[in-house]
Amino acid sequence: MLKRAFATLILSTFGAAGVSAETLTFQYTGFENALNGEFLADFVLTGVVTGYDANHDGALTRKEIQRFRFGDLDLDGEYYGSIDIGAPLCGGNGEGSSWCLESFSYSATGGLQFKANSGYSDEMIGFSTYVTAGSTYQYLGYLPGEEYYLNWTPETRFEHSMSPLPVPEPATYAMLGLGLAVLAARRRAG
Repeated sequence: MLKRAFATLILSTFGAAGVSAETLTFQYTGFENALNGEFLADFVLTGVVTGYDANHDGALTRKEIQRFRFGDLDLDGEYYGSIDIGAPLCGGNGEGSSWCLESFSYSATGGLQFKANSGYSDEMIGFSTYVTAGSTYQYLGYLPGEEYYLNWTPETRFEHSMSPLPVPEPATYAMLGLGLAVLAARRRAG
């Protein structure tokens, strides 16, 4: 029984190593103020997405990501709960917060596309964010005047980097195996 459990653990550990998490960090710089048409050359919105290319097609889709942040939109923060791989696209916590990642895709050839919103409201405060990448960004904050209505323009610059998250070194797996073997040997001896 112990040998079977040990073998299963080792196989699942090495099998999981084939799919490593990737982090996409990105930023857009330069937006049009939708209220007055002024181009805000230095206005920056940043984002980060973490996910797993589970089907190895070179793209991340909504069903493959687990963390999404962009500007004031934070789908794994304290107000919005967290998103899990394969989880429903939209949700709420029943305490005034809601979120929806309506669509998401990223690939080196297809670029980055997403549409999302989130919000929170109670009898005292409220705020919301709506974004369609490449089109519009709207943030309505806690206080009057704390709001952005932005449009992407041809002058909006996009920068990004994609990096795999660290995968444990083979020595880490060897230490895990050695530790489990020692535990098994002690159990047999005892």
